[in-house]
Amino acid sequence: MTGSEQHFPYLGSPLVIPSIGLTICSAKRAAATRKAQTFSSPIPTSHPLVQLPLDIILLIADQICPVKDHITSDVVDFQNIISASGWLLSEGFWRQRMDEEIFFELEDIPKAKACIDWQALQLLLMHLSVRKLGRDGLELRRRLFETSRELVSLYVKRKAEEEEA
Repeated sequence: MTGSEQHFPYLGSPLVIPSIGLTICSAKRAAATRKAQTFSSPIPTSHPLVQLPLDIILLIADQICPVKDHITSDVVDFQNIISASGWLLSEGFWRQRMDEEIFFELEDIPKAKACIDWQALQLLLMHLSVRKLGRDGLELRRRLFETSRELVSLYVKRKAEEEEA
């Protein structure tokens, strides 16, 4: 077994990751389910947690589950507090938390005008993004994109140096 096989045993294309497509389908189903439901928080509406201003809710969200470098327990804690409090965060909040470079499949969603539960989608993608190394190709995709960015930067720098000379 070579070094790369030890770290990245995923043998498929890092550009085609079935679990991402399944996650998007799950978020579409969640949107249909959410439309049919009325949600009530298990916490009484008079509880201070339910009455917090949006600015404070967003600060709490960033502390519980950072946009980058979150771990599984962060995502679970975030899901639990959202479920308990009944907070409904906007599509914009969830979209800003998405890594659209790595999850480029998300670019097609607005074009398709699909009804999607952005909260469910982002929480599911956050779970995917903390999976163990090499499990479904996402870590390989990240590594490929980071290396490509570095190569482009080096190329641009070298090209500029050549033009100056």
